[in-house]
Amino acid sequence: MKNFFVILFLLFTGITISAADKPKGKEDVWASPKHKKYSRTEHWESLQVGFWFGVPQATDYEDVYGLKMGFPICSGSGNVIGAEMSFACSATDHVKGFQCSIGSAICEDFSGLQWSTVNIAQAGAYGTQLGMVNVAHKKGFQIGLVNVSRKSPLQLGLVNFNEGGWLPFTIFINFTP
Repeated sequence: MKNFFVILFLLFTGITISAADKPKGKEDVWASPKHKKYSRTEHWESLQVGFWFGVPQATDYEDVYGLKMGFPICSGSGNVIGAEMSFACSATDHVKGFQCSIGSAICEDFSGLQWSTVNIAQAGAYGTQLGMVNVAHKKGFQIGLVNVSRKSPLQLGLVNFNEGGWLPFTIFINFTP
């Protein structure tokens, strides 16, 4: 049984090691992986496993078209098109699809569903945040106990703060007219 877990560990760590170049500049973050000129790197991973912030190093800059997992943490400045899941913290900058964690889900922007105890979208949330605490700079639907946004179209929660909302502070429901 011990050998089985050692083999699994080696397999998962070996999957994340690649010879891809580091990204050279910011380009369209939602480009299809079929077109190399639009992706941040020339190589897209279909499965990537992270263990801490920047461990292994490839998690910092490689794009994932599939599944990115964190045991307990995954992060990076790249893109995830698919799903990013972890135990403690999911923190890739750009996520299109599903981002979840038991602890926190943090990103620059996402499109899809962000589900965690604490959800933070620093730039834009183009989807739904489900959690105890939800924070989005702009856009996105929020469902949780405490919701904070500058311009969320709809917030459902115990306490809702929305600068562009019907009222800047409400209980139970708030929306942007």
